[in-house]
Amino acid sequence: MVLVADLLTERSSADVNPFAVEFKPPLGGGRSNSAGIVVASSDSFESMGSKWEFDYRRNDKGIQLIHPFGDGQCILTIERNSISLTTPRRWIDIGYEQGNMGNLAYTAAFENIFPLDDISSYHVQTYVDGSGTVFVNVENMLVATGTLEVAHPIDFFISPVETFRASSTFAELKFSGDGFPVQWSKGLAGVILEPVDTGFNQVSQLTYSPGPPDMSTVVRKPVDFGPILWTVESGGNGHYYEYVSTGKPWPEARQDALARRGYLATITSPEENAFI
Repeated sequence: MVLVADLLTERSSADVNPFAVEFKPPLGGGRSNSAGIVVASSDSFESMGSKWEFDYRRNDKGIQLIHPFGDGQCILTIERNSISLTTPRRWIDIGYEQGNMGNLAYTAAFENIFPLDDISSYHVQTYVDGSGTVFVNVENMLVATGTLEVAHPIDFFISPVETFRASSTFAELKFSGDGFPVQWSKGLAGVILEPVDTGFNQVSQLTYSPGPPDMSTVVRKPVDFGPILWTVESGGNGHYYEYVSTGKPWPEARQDALARRGYLATITSPEENAFI
């Protein structure tokens, strides 16, 4: 297990591991505070599975736990009254509403723990094994299980004319953050704290496995997070950048970039160099 963050709340974070990328999910339902974090898994997730573990407190809205499976991801959503499992192609297909509860079977312990109260801290473990079996434990009791057959790489892009369930009507609807991958690639995992207003929504002692096997390599070696947007708000040009390790000579690399409907980056400023 790798400690991803000592604390992640709707407004702040503490002791976030350098291999993790923090981001800001879109606002929703009139609520203005939300948070998210994304990490890369080692290749062993395909055989060993993946696990999120943390202590959870909330008094408004819920949390989304994103697990890698196969070439894509699934989303477990824990709300006050429910747990759901979804395998969307696009995040806006579910937004901040309850996912598909029919994809899970609930144990007797579920009735003993849910609905979650607004005071207690709950110890939560979510696990997806290599074969696609899903387990959700709360307070060290199995509360729900399910089975995945296929998962798709999740697209987090939201166009200016799109909305989603429980979306905000007074703010730009998008995921933002330096290094946030709009199109998630194989092995990426994450956590989304759904928006709250005056309430709270937080996790502490957030751990994940399997994280990168050698933490030192994460700093020295680029991680394949897929295309990354250099946002205008951060002083960028609104273009997407992607690190592709091919070892090809320039002419072949150029053709490969064109085939991806892009082009080889030309650095034109110190700011662009620092971003890359």
